[in-house]
Amino acid sequence: MNSFLTAIEQKNRASQWYSELGALLATAPDLSLSPLPAVALTWVGRVNALLLEMGQALLAADFKTGFDFRTGTQLHSPEHMAEKMRTAMYLALGIAERSAPASSRGAYIPVGSAHDALIAISAILGKAATDVFIIDPYMSQVVLNDFALSLGEGVNLRLMSGNKKTADDLEPALRAWRQQRTTRPVEVRIAKQAALHDRVIILDGSAWSLSQSFNALAKRSPATLQPFEPDLGQLKASYYEDLWKSATPLM
Repeated sequence: MNSFLTAIEQKNRASQWYSELGALLATAPDLSLSPLPAVALTWVGRVNALLLEMGQALLAADFKTGFDFRTGTQLHSPEHMAEKMRTAMYLALGIAERSAPASSRGAYIPVGSAHDALIAISAILGKAATDVFIIDPYMSQVVLNDFALSLGEGVNLRLMSGNKKTADDLEPALRAWRQQRTTRPVEVRIAKQAALHDRVIILDGSAWSLSQSFNALAKRSPATLQPFEPDLGQLKASYYEDLWKSATPLM
């Protein structure tokens, strides 16, 4: 940890470091391009600054070395150097996770890890006591077929999707669900696409951010599941509750 921060400051920052690193891992750009676009260089700068702020100078040096030699060397391939950069970030992520409060810990889902995604999200959904509200602008049957059974019986499930990008398979999946699972209430509503800015899971009032839609989780890039900071979470929940009231029932 950064020795220039007080113990209280480090504790307060630990959950933010954890969240920020996870978000940076999930949004890693293609570093094989040359020259790199400004957005990729900005990403590199943010990672380097965050590692230094955490006091992880050695990991920052490893990350920077991997970047400096990202086109490869006589001894190491470009893939090796890219792995060096990722390894530095994941090692720092592990340190931040151990220091963060348990309530602020989420999950990071590697590419191609469908089962990891199921485990991580199911663990969160299973905590709900009365109500789960999922917002996904690109909702499909995946939410019902793969994840909804993680809820306890009697827990109310609400799904809100966008009017332009909702998958055609959602309505028949909802119809089949209602016919078979009468003790598991589900309601689906459709809102204007432009009004849905996030992928959010709200459980009994607490809000979690999901970096990708359910139907594309970790297929092409890592995904993150993170709790919002309480104040921001309340704002998100309030915004989407208001939107829910004016949304159109799917069936």
